[in-house]
Amino acid sequence: MPISLIKKYKSAAKDIAWQYLFPSSVRCAHPQDGYICRHHIHETAFRKQHRQAVKKSAIHKRVTAHTFRYTFATSYCALALTLERFKNYLVTMM
Repeated sequence: MPISLIKKYKSAAKDIAWQYLFPSSVRCAHPQDGYICRHHIHETAFRKQHRQAVKKSAIHKRVTAHTFRYTFATSYCALALTLERFKNYLVTMM
């Protein structure tokens, strides 16, 4: 989240829209402002976890991160959710 928005909207950083889906396991000092924060997980760590999950599931087809995006979008279209209902759906999943 940009520093200017943090200064303008004090509680905006706590809003669900600014949270990471895959947060890092460690917290660190923000490079510009110095406050303690948590960045997103490194892509290599995500790939490693993704590979292990696919092996555990015994899926023999090629599964990529794009597969999850495609499946999620297809499910969204199949449910015919409005954007507002979709946002509520995401909030209840968290």
